[in-house]
Amino acid sequence: MQYRHHNLRVLITRPSIRAFLLSAAVYIVAFTYCSYAFWRDPHSAFFKSDHVYDLKYSTMRQADGLELVKTANSSEVTNVLKAGDNPVLCAVFMTVKRGEKEYLAESLGSMLHGLTAEERENLYLSVLFLDTEPSLHPYWDQAWVRRLADSATGYNNLTEDQFREIQDAEKARNFYVKGVLFVPIPSQRKRFNC
Repeated sequence: MQYRHHNLRVLITRPSIRAFLLSAAVYIVAFTYCSYAFWRDPHSAFFKSDHVYDLKYSTMRQADGLELVKTANSSEVTNVLKAGDNPVLCAVFMTVKRGEKEYLAESLGSMLHGLTAEERENLYLSVLFLDTEPSLHPYWDQAWVRRLADSATGYNNLTEDQFREIQDAEKARNFYVKGVLFVPIPSQRKRFNC
């Protein structure tokens, strides 16, 4: 028994064994760190597809956004923040009637949720309903759309030919033709091209 203990002590004191043990420890630490840090990167050797598509954070942001929309839809709400006189950023949400699931509420709500008053003043938010008959969209008449967005319109100021082209594309379900032909520029914000 004492002989084995003596052999182990001699082995540990050898420089080659020490270098090996130190290298193994560094490798284990590096491997553990990389497994934790790079498991979501599909180009990494540590990628794990079994949990990468979990929507924990997205689900939380979606719930926060829907809560903001619910609050804005309340008739008691009067102080909803809007863009200031000189916003620095323009965001346009384009939406069409999908039928089964509409994504505008979650998208718009999660974008605005958590913005400070200064951040909201610097953001001009427009919602463009891409249906040629926007009143068919389930959110067209919703109060929260007008309360949260700085503008919410359908196609405006189009020539008859442009509008007919969009109607034909809509009937053919050719969504490549449909798009932003005109986004209204607020007259009081001349230097801001949205």
